[in-house]
Amino acid sequence: AFDTANLNTHTNGNVLAKNLNAYSNFGTNNYGHELSYIQNYKTVNSNSASSENHVLVLGSENVIGFYDNNNKYSVNGQGIDRPKTIIQDKDTASNPFIDLNRVRSEIVQISAQLVGYQSQNISISQYSQKNVLQLTDADGVGVLNIKATDSTVFGKDYIQLDGFRSGHDGSMVINVDCAGVSQINMPKALVVVDGQEQGTNEVTEFSNGKVLWNYVNAQGVTINTHLMTGMVIAPGATVNIMQN
Repeated sequence: AFDTANLNTHTNGNVLAKNLNAYSNFGTNNYGHELSYIQNYKTVNSNSASSENHVLVLGSENVIGFYDNNNKYSVNGQGIDRPKTIIQDKDTASNPFIDLNRVRSEIVQISAQLVGYQSQNISISQYSQKNVLQLTDADGVGVLNIKATDSTVFGKDYIQLDGFRSGHDGSMVINVDCAGVSQINMPKALVVVDGQEQGTNEVTEFSNGKVLWNYVNAQGVTINTHLMTGMVIAPGATVNIMQN
């Protein structure tokens, strides 16, 4: 998040954010090595990683102290049970651990590159209850360019992302042009691997069913997602993750 991330339920992943309100815990469960970088930790959660062995890096404006007979860290007055390792910027303004402006520039460039690809290797089938996007080559990259108002994809409450196979490394890139809309309510969008729909359970292997939703012309747009398997790039947007 290049501005603020608000975590209202457990987030099974690490965090890179300028500002963070962690109303619930975060960190990838059962994952060996993970690092989060938060420049301004506004609402601190005692479980700021899923393992004591993970690393939390904080901006220089945060106040780090100790409690429990100096056995545990506190951040901005809130005790931290995990992780056990905290690193702090000496001066975030001049030398941040991760340069968020550079990361944002890189993400914008990636987004622009992806939207330049032509649609290929994805077929669309419409049914009464759902729309199906089918990867036609299980080892290829499928690309679909659509508008946020496109009913062939967004016309149902459910999108199925099919055609993925175990042992194959196919992926989907779905470029969504947000021009002319202020809000997008994403339907349920789950991946199908080997004919079996994949849930949103916690995993530590991320090999099959790679899907990237790339929202362009999204400055000021609000995107609401729920029950969605995939990655989101949305420069300038507000993204609300409403369910796992």
